Amino acid sequence: MNLQVGNVSRLTELDVATNTMLGDEPREPLPRVDGEADVAAHLGTLLAPALAAGRCFVPFSGGRDSSCMLALATSIARRHGFEDPIPVTERYARAPGADEQRYQELVIRHLGLRDWEIVDIDDELQLVGPVATEAMRRHGLLFPAAAHTMIPVLERAAGGTLIMPIGQSDFFSHWRFAKLAEVLAGRRRPRRGDLAEIAFTLAPGPVRRRVVARQIAAWHAPWMRPGLERWFVGAMAARLASAPARFDRAIERQQTYRCYRGAADCLHMLAADFDARVLIPLYEPSTLAVGMAEGGRLGVGDRAAWLARLAGRLLPEEVLTRRDGAHMNEVLYGEATRAFAARWSGEGLDEELVDPDALRELWRSEPEHQDIRTGLLMQLAWLHDERAIETKERGPMKDDEQQPQYEQPKVTDLGSLVKVTAMPNKFITNSDHSFGSAPIGS
Repeated sequence: MNLQVGNVSRLTELDVATNTMLGDEPREPLPRVDGEADVAAHLGTLLAPALAAGRCFVPFSGGRDSSCMLALATSIARRHGFEDPIPVTERYARAPGADEQRYQELVIRHLGLRDWEIVDIDDELQLVGPVATEAMRRHGLLFPAAAHTMIPVLERAAGGTLIMPIGQSDFFSHWRFAKLAEVLAGRRRPRRGDLAEIAFTLAPGPVRRRVVARQIAAWHAPWMRPGLERWFVGAMAARLASAPARFDRAIERQQTYRCYRGAADCLHMLAADFDARVLIPLYEPSTLAVGMAEGGRLGVGDRAAWLARLAGRLLPEEVLTRRDGAHMNEVLYGEATRAFAARWSGEGLDEELVDPDALRELWRSEPEHQDIRTGLLMQLAWLHDERAIETKERGPMKDDEQQPQYEQPKVTDLGSLVKVTAMPNKFITNSDHSFGSAPIGS
């Protein structure tokens, strides 16, 4: 996987093979919070300058997070006399599983918004469709694999600010202690269904890792070589099981994860193509610091409780309490991905890590059978073949035409040992958890 391609997210070979960015990076300490901590009030302060400047947009799917951010931004704008933010929604004609139109219309009516940008999408957002491949020709590999799906939204936000409603679901997918915190805080009595989570919380670290490892291993990845799959299961289990039980410390810890900066850097890069600015309020250090101070040791509840705290009075109850969501396989996979699988050279990926034949067989199947965990692998394989075609047509690049190289990200350990016994030496980790390989393109 040694391609001369851009790599703004500083992905390594293992990141691509596992479709995630494990490991931590050093961060500046979060700022100190003086006075009363209130995340909703802080977001008002944070969003007001962007709203005051005009041309402020919010990606809006109708899901809980995007509805919450749109409602907050609208409330702040009206409080200050600014123009309303403009929701931007992608509608997928070929993906009924991604249809959330009922919830979208419910929220728009409830908020009384007049301007609403709706982008009709056919099949152009597939992983190696025209939007993704044009972006990869310009920038190289993107993270996450579906990052290109934001490009039609960024086109509408050209010259303005796009307020990204991401962060909450990521946090609560890693912090598993909300139910125990609710009981300890006296906000509700324990229930029989809580016993398993409470037992998990109180178990020693090695026991928690074994429990999580069994859960992850059940989601088999047949394209991974056995050594890589064992490594990944152990590394992911170590991350999830080592998450602090304290709410405030969990926020402090999670902001060091490499994947956060990788995704944010990619969004900022794509936005620059349209002279747009991206604001991710829940990634901002000041917001994280206020959230730590407001939540303290036990937090204020689970994800639903936080959403209600931020925008509960601004949205219909039906939206805040929904548990379903969109299924994006029909958006990301289809004729373009199957056609690429049929013509793929079979090269460009590290066969010590993944099985090209298993990948090709998977990629030639229908969308409902696809696995997004292979998304970066497909895109890197496409980049390899694309560069091979370019080289054949014009000959090797001269030295002054070579694209820049990238240094190895500094990745600190996860606080546990993971050793892979069936992997090449360069991927065997002991106590440093270096996650093995150099970035793609180095």
